[in-house]
Amino acid sequence: RLGLSSRETPASVEVIDQATMRQRGLRSVTEAAAGMVGVIAGDHPAEPAAFSMRGFTNSQINILYNGIKIGPQNMTSRVMDTATLERIEVLKGPASLISGEGAAGGAINFVSRKPHRGPVENEAWISYGSNNTLRSGFGSGGSTAKEGLDYRFDVSRASSDGFINDTASRNAQISGALNFQATASFKLFGAI
Repeated sequence: RLGLSSRETPASVEVIDQATMRQRGLRSVTEAAAGMVGVIAGDHPAEPAAFSMRGFTNSQINILYNGIKIGPQNMTSRVMDTATLERIEVLKGPASLISGEGAAGGAINFVSRKPHRGPVENEAWISYGSNNTLRSGFGSGGSTAKEGLDYRFDVSRASSDGFINDTASRNAQISGALNFQATASFKLFGAI
């Protein structure tokens, strides 16, 4: 929002992209955040995807989705698979200037995969592991027949029996986005 690169920002910034998440085998946003320096993350029964930074937690850390504040983490956090995300951005320390009031501990921004201009590219993947852990997903994006209209669609599903009795989990996600370049200086973007 300030037009500065991560290096120029006068705060601790850490960004983890989709390629790194795949390389490290990070399946959920909790696992990705826990792999970052100075961030503690966990999935609690009453408060999934809980984060802590610099001694602050709950409403002192803002959660954003594509740069839009979705509220305090103790009210809005959900277990989220990393498959539909392009990257996760973490700003550690006071972040109210960037993400709105209440971000004394920091802010976490989940950035979904965006439409791109060019030929349609599809991807599908599936993985299976111990404890009957199954993850699968499909993504598609590119330009449409309508000049200036680009799309992105992602769907993923994950399930596991867990390594302790009665800790089974199921997770499904769908995300979509449209870019419409109406004129050289006017663009519409929508995501869900």
